[in-house]
Amino acid sequence: MNAVLLTGAGFTKTFGGYLASEMWATILNQPEVQRSPELLKGMRDLENLDYEMFYEDIQAGGTEQQKKDLNAAIRSAFKEMDDNIRTYKSKSLSHSCCNLICRIAQDKAPSFIFTLNQDMFFERYHSREKITVFPGLPDHLNRFREADQNSTDFSVRLPGLEELEPRKRELFRKGFAQIAYVKLHGSQGWLSHDGSDAMVIGTQKASRIESEPLLKWYSSLFEQVLNRPDTRLLVVGYGFGDKHINQCIVNAIGKGLKLYVISPQSPQEFKNQFKPPLHGNFLQKPLGDELWDGLVQYWPTTLTDFYYENQGPPGDLTHRGRALFWSLGLTYITCRKLV
Repeated sequence: MNAVLLTGAGFTKTFGGYLASEMWATILNQPEVQRSPELLKGMRDLENLDYEMFYEDIQAGGTEQQKKDLNAAIRSAFKEMDDNIRTYKSKSLSHSCCNLICRIAQDKAPSFIFTLNQDMFFERYHSREKITVFPGLPDHLNRFREADQNSTDFSVRLPGLEELEPRKRELFRKGFAQIAYVKLHGSQGWLSHDGSDAMVIGTQKASRIESEPLLKWYSSLFEQVLNRPDTRLLVVGYGFGDKHINQCIVNAIGKGLKLYVISPQSPQEFKNQFKPPLHGNFLQKPLGDELWDGLVQYWPTTLTDFYYENQGPPGDLTHRGRALFWSLGLTYITCRKLV
C-alpha cells in the first residue's frame, strides 16, 4: 500500500498561512499597490478576487512599472505570510503536524509529500529524525538554516538541465532519502536557472512549469508516483482549482488511484464545487465530475483533529487519527484495529 500526500493553502491556514482570498487582501494592502491607482482599481474590480488572474492580466497588458510593482507587492505579501507562520504561537503544534504527515507518507523509499504551497512551513518544522530531501536541491535545507530561517535572506538558484540530470538518478539511490518533499509550484527564495523568480503563480502555471527544468521534473514525478499500483492520495487543504494538477489526479484515478480528502467544508458544500446543483451560483472545479466520481473518502475537518500535541507515536493519534490511518491502509506503532 502506497500513501502519498498533496497539500494546498488550507494545510498551513491553521498555522498562520493565508488562503487565496486572504492573499488578495494582503497584496491589496502593500504600498506598491496602494500608490498605483490602476493596480488598486484592478484589484478591487476582480469579480472573484482572484489575484492570480489579475497577475496574468498585468503580465499580458500592463506597463513595465505595473509589472514591477505588482511583482514586488506579491513578494512582500508572501514574506508577510511567512512571518506570520514563523511567529505562530504554537510551534509544538506545527512540529507535531509535520511529524504526522511524514508518518502518513508511507511508500517505497523515498516517501513523497507533494505541495502546492510556496511558504517555508515544512522547512521550519519538519522532523530531522528521517532523511528528508528537496529533490534536485541538495543544499536547500542547509541554506535555509544558514539564513537563520529568515525567508528574506534565503535564496537558492535552481539547477539547469545538465546539472539536474545526475540529481534525478540520485533520488532513488538506496539510503539517499526517506522523505521527498516536492514543491510543485516552486517556493519563496527560489530563483530560476536564468535568475528570475521561480514561484509559479497566475493562470498559465502549466506553461511556466514546462520552462523550468526542476519544476518540469517535479511534475513528472507527481504523475509517476500517482500512477503506481495500489496508491492512495490524501489531499489536505487543496481547493482543486488548478486544471493541470486535477488532470494528473484524474488520469491516475483511471488507473486505480484512490482519492481521500480532508477539508473543513461540509460535505454538501464540497460536493457543490464538483457537481454544482442546477439552481445556485456555483463555479465548477476543473474536471469536477471526474474528481467527484473518484472520491473514496471525505473527512470534513482540519488536520489538527487527527493528532495530539507534544506526544510521540502511537499516543499522538486521536480516535479520528487512528481511523484515518486504518482507512488509508497504514500502520503505526502498537496500534490495534478499531472496533
